[in-house]
Amino acid sequence: MITLENLSVDIDRTRVVDSVSLQVPDGAMVGLLGPNGCGKSTLLRAIYRARKPSGGRIMIDDEDLLGLPAREAARRVAVVSQDSTIEFDATVTEIVMVGRTPHQRGMARDTQSDRHAVLEALDRVGCADFADRSVHALSGGERQRVLIARALAQGCTHLVLDEPTNHLDVRYQIEVLEIVSGLGVAVLAALHDLSLAGLFCDQVHLMTAGSILAGGDPGEVITRDNVRAAYGADVLVLPHPEHGTPHILARRSDSRQFDSTPTEGTTR
Repeated sequence: MITLENLSVDIDRTRVVDSVSLQVPDGAMVGLLGPNGCGKSTLLRAIYRARKPSGGRIMIDDEDLLGLPAREAARRVAVVSQDSTIEFDATVTEIVMVGRTPHQRGMARDTQSDRHAVLEALDRVGCADFADRSVHALSGGERQRVLIARALAQGCTHLVLDEPTNHLDVRYQIEVLEIVSGLGVAVLAALHDLSLAGLFCDQVHLMTAGSILAGGDPGEVITRDNVRAAYGADVLVLPHPEHGTPHILARRSDSRQFDSTPTEGTTR
């Protein structure tokens, strides 16, 4: 379980994350939602120790994350961040093998255990068939799956994702989230698409101005009033026809000329 207790983060004497508390249960996928600049990425950076908190605690399975040695923390928490790029040419297997670094000593060669962990990670994300291909020959969605495999190869039980579907087309957005939601580890993911968050997340937390506006079941959090309060946008929120999860419909600015009163039971 990942637990944040009154977590605050300051940047240049400005409070960017303000007393955020939330939990990510084992095996659950929890979405972190909110407009650009609300503090989502800063909060995640604090969890993977790229940004030092100004206050509060980050607990991993009842242990203070900041009190753990760096190698141990890397074994517990893996991350796929917005700036997780692959700038050098390498095979898919070589990229995923980087995830084994926290389990290796110095310049020691890859062990059988390392190779097994890499193959298992590639298989879990559906990349085993192109393990020997250059990563630069892959599509954007395939590269994202490779980065997730690299995180899984760490042997982590907690996964932090910062906009994992950013810049992907709809096919790969769905594919990546289906993979992540089925991993069986504690996942905290900052997501941009509210409809996809409602479809795949067990819980969501909606941030605005560095604080949590609402948290809980997607159907209770992703509402028309909450979207208006967080994003300043007037949208329609309807139940997904197959799953009943909240689905966002955009409205044009001239929609007010029409009767926008929702039919009872069809909007949130």
